[in-house]
Amino acid sequence: MVSDVTIRRCGIEDAAHVRACIDSVARERRFLAMVEAPSVEEISAFIAQPDVVQVVAVGTDVIVGWADVRRMQTPGLRHRGAVGMGVLTGHRRRGIGSRLLTAIIEAADAMDIQRLELQVFRSNGPALHLYETHGFRVEGELPKARILDDVVDDILLMCRQRDRAV
Repeated sequence: MVSDVTIRRCGIEDAAHVRACIDSVARERRFLAMVEAPSVEEISAFIAQPDVVQVVAVGTDVIVGWADVRRMQTPGLRHRGAVGMGVLTGHRRRGIGSRLLTAIIEAADAMDIQRLELQVFRSNGPALHLYETHGFRVEGELPKARILDDVVDDILLMCRQRDRAV
């Protein structure tokens, strides 16, 4: 566990630093569907959405990871939320991803989101393990869904359902 990293809610003022973090992970071309980050303006607009919560991991004044949940907007689907996250390469396997994911699960609970969903590449074993330890289960797969740099990968569809009495 890394004690010198703080997990906190993201604000519009963080957009440029969040973009730099996302861009670093995206340019690895292994973990995210995108290969470069959206613009600062697009990230600012995302953060500002009322049904989005984004948290960041900050270490020594640098954002080293992020996680977000976005509530689905379609009537009948508003109980669902989509999760995204990433951690800079030099900060992985130190408990930051677990702390980010815990913060997002808590935020989703506060938003009364009952079903958290995400997509992950089958080749990303550490992420699969992280999600499974936080209650996510594979619900489906998209075989050969990504072919990038001559590498073929499946996408796994994962979900965490919040237990609640109906």
